[in-house]
Amino acid sequence: MQPTIHIQAPSRIHYGMLSFGHGGRRQYGGVGLMVNEPRLELTIQPAGELSISGPLSKRIQSFVRYTVDHWQLPKMPSCAIRVKTAPSEHHGLGCGTQLALSVAAGLRAFLGMAPASESALAASVGRGRRSSVGVWGFFHGGLIYESGHAAGESLGALVARVPFPENWRLVLIRAPGPIGKSGEEETKAFADLLPVPNHVTRQLENLVTWHLIPAAKAAAYDEFSESVFEYGRLAGECFAKFQGGPFASPAIAQLVDTLQGWSVRGVGQSSWGPTVFAIARNVNHADMIVEKIRNQPAWTACEISVTEPCNTGARIKTIS
Repeated sequence: MQPTIHIQAPSRIHYGMLSFGHGGRRQYGGVGLMVNEPRLELTIQPAGELSISGPLSKRIQSFVRYTVDHWQLPKMPSCAIRVKTAPSEHHGLGCGTQLALSVAAGLRAFLGMAPASESALAASVGRGRRSSVGVWGFFHGGLIYESGHAAGESLGALVARVPFPENWRLVLIRAPGPIGKSGEEETKAFADLLPVPNHVTRQLENLVTWHLIPAAKAAAYDEFSESVFEYGRLAGECFAKFQGGPFASPAIAQLVDTLQGWSVRGVGQSSWGPTVFAIARNVNHADMIVEKIRNQPAWTACEISVTEPCNTGARIKTIS
């Protein structure tokens, strides 16, 4: 009898990309962090035919079809896929990649297939075509630095993976406003954006190599906070044609300014937004930040949560 597979996958905070628009250098690349919440949790268990229930069912259906075609399976798998919990889509937390990889990895385990490599699993569901932070993070967790795609590569090269300090916390604030770009809208945006100047890419790479990564390794909170803000601001300016600046909306820009006014330096926008992250020294610091935001009349509409770093990646458990 086939087993039941249980999968838990983290969310991804994306600090920004290194480069795009150039034909002669690596494309995209960037830095991001995996966090425990909001998490994706789903099960795959034997059934007479394929059935899918819970949030994001339509997307799961498309990912299952993608894997069946990619792996050249004779038919759709006979299983019940049930999503217990899932992050909201298009809020800058990498939900689509984590969902796709969870479905693919879970189906391989359910069907008795050998685990796939990072690039092979991503290709089986069409992920990692731009940012590869979420793919590497699904497998390994932690702080991810990837240098982007060279010609002919399906996945950006992993440069560094660093465990994030366990006592630090991430305050996630979902600012009011439109959701982030995705799908065809995102593809069109990248086609219309101006190429990232080479000197900007070098600045971003230097920030990561000489500040972000060493500060994370040393658990140097102040240096990490300053450098992650500067990295996000600089990377965000490359999207100013669509955002009007480094952030996706005036509300996000104002929220970032407010947090920095409280001496919370490690703050920024994840991917296209609207999620804003603030890095706290510990649980008490995170609670203080949450309380101050909730006491501000301008931010009563924000959704706020506190999460831990995820240094393990996705967890796949087989239940006989």
